[in-house]
Amino acid sequence: MSGADQMNTFEKTIFPVDFFSKKSNKTTSLINNNDQKNELSGRHVWYNFEFNEPLFVCELIINVSGYNNYNDFEIELMLDNNTVYRSKTRSVDGVVSISVNRIVSFFRFRPESKIFESQFIQRVSAYGYTPLEFRSLEKEISNIILMQNDIQSKKSAIEQIEQISKSTMSEAQAKIKELNDEISNLEKNVGQSSAKLEGLNSEISHASSRRVEIISIISELQSKKENLNNNKIEIEKNINELIYKKTKLIDDIRLFPSEISGLVEEGNRAINLYKWIIFVSMAIVVAIVTHLIFGAWKFTSNEQMPPKDVFSTLLSRTPLVVIYFIVFKIFAFIIGRMAEEIVKISNQRINVTAISVIAKDVSTSSSANTDLTSDERYEKETFLKMELLREHMKHYVSENYRYKQGDLGEKLRSIFSSKKSSDEEK
Repeated sequence: MSGADQMNTFEKTIFPVDFFSKKSNKTTSLINNNDQKNELSGRHVWYNFEFNEPLFVCELIINVSGYNNYNDFEIELMLDNNTVYRSKTRSVDGVVSISVNRIVSFFRFRPESKIFESQFIQRVSAYGYTPLEFRSLEKEISNIILMQNDIQSKKSAIEQIEQISKSTMSEAQAKIKELNDEISNLEKNVGQSSAKLEGLNSEISHASSRRVEIISIISELQSKKENLNNNKIEIEKNINELIYKKTKLIDDIRLFPSEISGLVEEGNRAINLYKWIIFVSMAIVVAIVTHLIFGAWKFTSNEQMPPKDVFSTLLSRTPLVVIYFIVFKIFAFIIGRMAEEIVKISNQRINVTAISVIAKDVSTSSSANTDLTSDERYEKETFLKMELLREHMKHYVSENYRYKQGDLGEKLRSIFSSKKSSDEEK
């Protein structure tokens, strides 16, 4: 299988509703909707959709009903660099589609205002690549490079064959000329020497046969040369296409934010555990409160109990009430503590995402109008992210840790440190 066929195996993924936040909203229920009950009435308002994390979106498709082909839809996309991309398109046979091919964290759309008619938003679908598919694409780049090297070696072999064919053709042409000269000399000698006529005729016949064979060989070599030239043109075209796809894939991959899926996955696991603990604690607290309320109601509803028995009953229930109170306080503390941990984990994920965005913006603006290559700019951006992460995680990482890279990276770090100190002085 060629490199192009391998890349075609990466089909665009339709993002499920789990990739979106605010799942309880009515607009979020439109994601990949197949239930007519979830359809929303089409109005001239913004329908907002937000991803849990930025994703590479290839295409957005909105299924509607009641709209004509001349009705416009306004679409806005929040890109990974906090810029807003706006577009306006029309529905075609109840389908509104837009090609994106960018990293998007939020998108929304607004239909054109219509009166005296019923319109519905039936389904919203987003197609693209998950972070795992991006890593697979990165592996495919290495395979493409290996294929390119193989094609280059085959190209060199074809050029050598072409040179050999040219040399063989030159020798054959020289031989034909030599044979033609021999035939001319023999024809001249026929009239002068009848005794050598038979021998000369035999030599002429042999030379003519050799000429036919050589002409046949030359024709075959010319045909092979034409085939080789056609193959050479086709291979050069494939090489150019592979180089273009390689460059485009590298640019697309580097546009994607730093890999934080591990942090997000671990944070989600911890949050789910804390939610389960909170749920169990809440269940216990509710059970205690319910039991106390039911006991109090049963106790107060017993009107036939004499005062002496009331006092003795209260006195006998006091240890149980104290134990319930202690258990209630313990689980109330656990619930509060777990809620604080959930908020802390959310803040940490927001801080790491902010570090990635800040590093991207600072490195891009610092390397503008310079002679840095794309690899050097990517290296400086990585260095700045590592410095920000070291500062953010100084309680977990040694203060002597430094990300090693070139002199220009040290200059960027000194510029960032001077900016930070000036901000602290202000």
